[in-house]
Amino acid sequence: MWVKKIPVVAASAALCFVACSENSSVTDPNNNSALPDIENPSVQNPELENPGDVIENPGIESPGIENPSIENPGNTVPGADDSSVENPGSENPDVVNPGNENPAEVNPGNENPGNVVPGGSIPSDDESDLDDTRTLTGAEILLKLAGTTASVENNNGCIAVAEKSATITCPGAYFVTGESSDFQLVVNTPGAKDEGKTGIYFYNATLKSNNAALLVKNADKTVLHLVKGTTNVVEDGNGNHLFEKVNGAQDTAKAAIYARDDLNIKGAGKLTVKGNFQNGIQCSNDLKIKNGDITVVAKETAIKGKQSLEISGGILDVTSTGKGLMSDTTITVEGGTFKINTEDDALHSNYTVSMVGGDLSISTKGKGIHADSSLYLKGSTINIVTAKEGLESYKIFAEDGVTSTFATDDGWNAAGGPKDPNAGGFSSFSESSGHIVISGGYHYISAKGNMIDVLDANGTAKQTGGVLILEITGESYENGMGGGGFGGWGGGGWGGFGGGGFGGGSGGCSSNMAGGLIDTDNGFEISGNAVLLAFGNYSTDIPECASVTYDSNNFYGSDVAAFKPQYKGDAILYGGAVKSVAQVQTNGMKELKFPNGLVYMYR
Repeated sequence: MWVKKIPVVAASAALCFVACSENSSVTDPNNNSALPDIENPSVQNPELENPGDVIENPGIESPGIENPSIENPGNTVPGADDSSVENPGSENPDVVNPGNENPAEVNPGNENPGNVVPGGSIPSDDESDLDDTRTLTGAEILLKLAGTTASVENNNGCIAVAEKSATITCPGAYFVTGESSDFQLVVNTPGAKDEGKTGIYFYNATLKSNNAALLVKNADKTVLHLVKGTTNVVEDGNGNHLFEKVNGAQDTAKAAIYARDDLNIKGAGKLTVKGNFQNGIQCSNDLKIKNGDITVVAKETAIKGKQSLEISGGILDVTSTGKGLMSDTTITVEGGTFKINTEDDALHSNYTVSMVGGDLSISTKGKGIHADSSLYLKGSTINIVTAKEGLESYKIFAEDGVTSTFATDDGWNAAGGPKDPNAGGFSSFSESSGHIVISGGYHYISAKGNMIDVLDANGTAKQTGGVLILEITGESYENGMGGGGFGGWGGGGWGGFGGGGFGGGSGGCSSNMAGGLIDTDNGFEISGNAVLLAFGNYSTDIPECASVTYDSNNFYGSDVAAFKPQYKGDAILYGGAVKSVAQVQTNGMKELKFPNGLVYMYR
């Protein structure tokens, strides 16, 4: 958590109230100051001219990538938070061991394991086993669900079973099995600084409740383990979801799994979460998903980490009539395989999104990935199958990764920023400005529809590296409403490629000032070994252009880069390492396949 905790138990309730409040402000973890103005977010690459170190795509020799030998840091799973804690049965004599005969050690089987033993410590959950390979031995603290009640084996005095609920009151490892029809599991442990982690081990558990099925009211950190080889279900109903906070005030648990403090989810088991009330999984602080085979179906937002959402591995299948993944502050994807289907935005952050690794397939009626401040592409493989707008942020930095995007409005859209440059903190999304910097990676962007922009920046767009393929994949309003010629409204309107109109151009092409392939307010630049190929009959910005008739049966480009478009047209934009364009033969060229299956050839 970002708020520092005072190691005084008496102060913990007040501090937890501040840290966990749904209305709490976002602060810098280093000095508790407010996060910077959105015009200058304190994230990597704050300056437009210097988006940061380019993370190149490994092992691919392309004119769009300056140093293909650098390894891709994406698709990695960080280590456990507390590697010093070993599994029971470890040879390390300092490890907390349920079978240890030394009375000076903390014994989870003790009647009061929550007390600090002189020379020992509060028992802490074990996160070192990413797979959570566990076998019940009969010595575990085991909560056995049965309809609207439950029983406890080896109760350590820290599980209180009441009507339709059980409450865990001290840290440790707790196994849950069986099936409930209306039963709630609550974690409510002290918030002292030296509190250990509370571990909930789902062992073929079906936890259903009319209210939030798993509610973490107060805990330093709770770890939800999906034991390897098990299948688990968590589902809420349409109850009022009200609960009492530590200060006595009432609050609403808005998800099937609802945590007011840090929550980690990990393991090699399966978990299905059904959020019938509002959300699927929600955490008021930091939410980390390390691995697991997780399916979430939600009425509103599927997965939300208020302070941060970090996903480093696992398989996630998300379906929501609202948003998919959401955070008020930051979303970081470092690994995992995702299938996301939403009515609203698939990924949405009110500040930044960093796509470092992982493999994502996104279908949405909203925006594929949205960040109010900055969006970083650093190594993920992303296939936006369909979206109204593919990527949208005030600043987009494409440094690495392989992406494909299809949109019915804007493919990539850089827009937003604060309306008042003197206003601090976060600002609402607006149409004031926006910037795109492409320095690496392989990116295919397409759009089809009325009044579309494939690459749209309300400020500037710059390409210094990487491969950028743009395409208009069908008729649209600017493109003649069904084939009445090329170059703007109805054909021959605002001067399409090949004559007249606004702006100059090259190779007989001119700007139609009405969007299309590249549409910026303050200009598009391309330099260095960057590769640009853009297929379509109209564009506001024109780097280099050739009047070349193309179809979907052949490759077009140059001797260093070529692409087979999906549609037909009469003009191709190009730039960077591509010095001219024509129909080409690809014999001897290497192949890169975009996530949507389209092929880019290069030498």
